[in-house]
Amino acid sequence: LLVSQKWLAYCEMGSVGSRIRRKHASPSRDVGDAQQPEYFALKRVYDKMAMLSPRDKFVDRATFVQYFPLEGVLAKRLFIVFDTKKTGYIDREEFLNGLALSLHGTREEKYQMIFDMCNLDGFDGISPEELSTVLFSSVSASYKILHEINEDGDGDSDMLDDVQKQVRRFIEQAFEEYDHNKTGKLSPSDFRLWLQQNPLLVDSIFGHESFRHHSGQVHLLLL
Repeated sequence: LLVSQKWLAYCEMGSVGSRIRRKHASPSRDVGDAQQPEYFALKRVYDKMAMLSPRDKFVDRATFVQYFPLEGVLAKRLFIVFDTKKTGYIDREEFLNGLALSLHGTREEKYQMIFDMCNLDGFDGISPEELSTVLFSSVSASYKILHEINEDGDGDSDMLDDVQKQVRRFIEQAFEEYDHNKTGKLSPSDFRLWLQQNPLLVDSIFGHESFRHHSGQVHLLLL
């Protein structure tokens, strides 16, 4: 719910940006860089998840999504980003690297992770359709939850229509202002500039309660 609330806030505000160069590289972080106690704490979190997965010693998508219940398609896309070996499941190395990036990665590394999450077809550049799929799925998921907890539910449909219009305009502005080469897609550098002007989008994903929960688990294990 936090994700789409902050997206909605940005849809209402719009965005303005300036050109800033970025180095385009896939995110990677050696788990050996982590302090040893934290490494073993993260390993214990992984082992607990792997025990609940059908495949012993690996984490499948269903278990991963259960532990990282981001809205809409975000949870499934995060799984794909963690699954760097493209095996359909996450091994210990992938999990430790992915979680280390999520908890301690630089802004640049997190920008790249979000780019990969939104780049649904895996080709270079994010299309309006891809960005729409990600944003609308998250907004729709939030309002479905609100509808279920709202006793009367009056006005929900109109409210969702209004939000969808704002999100649609938000996406249009993103491509009007940041598709610098007019290719119809946001390149990694374009997308980075857009995220820089909308920092709460990054914070709302990596500040999701599931990441805070696992970070808290690591803290408790280190005590």
